[in-house]
Amino acid sequence: MNRIGISLLIWVVCGSCASTSNVSIPFPADTYQSTSAYLRTVSHGESENENVAERMAIHAAQVELTSLIQTLVKNVNLEFSSVFQSTESEGWKTYFEREEVSIAQQTMSLLRVVEKKDILRKDQRHEIWVLVELPKRSLMDGFERILSASKASSMDDKKKRFQQVFDAEWAKLLH
Repeated sequence: MNRIGISLLIWVVCGSCASTSNVSIPFPADTYQSTSAYLRTVSHGESENENVAERMAIHAAQVELTSLIQTLVKNVNLEFSSVFQSTESEGWKTYFEREEVSIAQQTMSLLRVVEKKDILRKDQRHEIWVLVELPKRSLMDGFERILSASKASSMDDKKKRFQQVFDAEWAKLLH
């Protein structure tokens, strides 16, 4: 049920964003699309004050990436836990659910502004566009920390399987 709710929420948010206006993104598509190594997003902010507009743009990007990360974390947890149906799996799932917010917060500190464009409109308002990215490796580091802390048996097998599940869920975000 969680997957359906999350998918519906993402669909509604994306649909509402797409229909709000005829805004054109000032970056080439190949630079802002997520890849196998990075999650990327483009956001913008508007204000008479350039600094305020930039903070708004970065905040909007953080919110969007946080949503993507939380979806990824939940999906990976569900998929990985379903692979290992056992009492150990329940312990892993509980521990993981407690740590998922921590993973999102830690990875957001690694968010990097790749490119910024400042457009001064005729009404003297700054329209700041930012292209931000988050490395896939930073998320995997958080997951590996949790796997190690869980002290699961046959850790190498679980890490390999976890990497497969994570890569599959990551690929879903790219489409």
